[in-house]
Amino acid sequence: MRRAPSGQLLSIWLPLAVPAIAMPGAPYWNAFIRLNVLLLFTYLLTLLKQAFEAEKQLARTDHLTRVANRRFFYELTEMELDRAHRYNHPLTVAYIDIDNFKTVNDRLGHDAGDQLLFTMAEAIKKSIRSVDRVARLGGDDFAILLPETGHEQSQVVVSKIKDMLARIAQERRWDVTFSIGVITCLKPPCAVEDLTKMADKLMYAAKNDGKNSVRYELFDEQQAMV
Repeated sequence: MRRAPSGQLLSIWLPLAVPAIAMPGAPYWNAFIRLNVLLLFTYLLTLLKQAFEAEKQLARTDHLTRVANRRFFYELTEMELDRAHRYNHPLTVAYIDIDNFKTVNDRLGHDAGDQLLFTMAEAIKKSIRSVDRVARLGGDDFAILLPETGHEQSQVVVSKIKDMLARIAQERRWDVTFSIGVITCLKPPCAVEDLTKMADKLMYAAKNDGKNSVRYELFDEQQAMV
């Protein structure tokens, strides 16, 4: 407020908004900020993706042996069954059980039993092709998925694996042997459960025959055991 020469009070309004002052480097600064925000966003997305992949891998992996678990094995077998039907390829599944595994736990302790399981899984994983897959189904039961593997070829592969496992057990002084059931399908069944049940049945037949043996069977076009 100001007083005029006549003594009258006058009102004076001052603008509150200050005009923006253009800075010569402002466009570059804004671009720099946007770039850093984009980089930060990309980095956070990468971390999120890595965490998701790690979580997914954990859900598919047996925590002790670090090979596929039952759930992931069934998923892989389902995919290979579809491929076998589509391209008319043979498919083989081997079911492995460790004979006298309980004796190792009782005599040497559970740590020794865990080491046996881990060593067995690692040995199998290193002896098969990259397209094959070994999984721990639970306890001392393992399965091997052998895509595009016929009856005669499966006998060669499984025989080598069994001999290798026996040699490792002898070197480590583990008093165990291995009973294995092997099913080869020229015309695979429709369900994964049917395939694994047949391999499991053959494995138990090997155990009932005195253990430390392999039983092979061929699944024919009429989906009957021959």
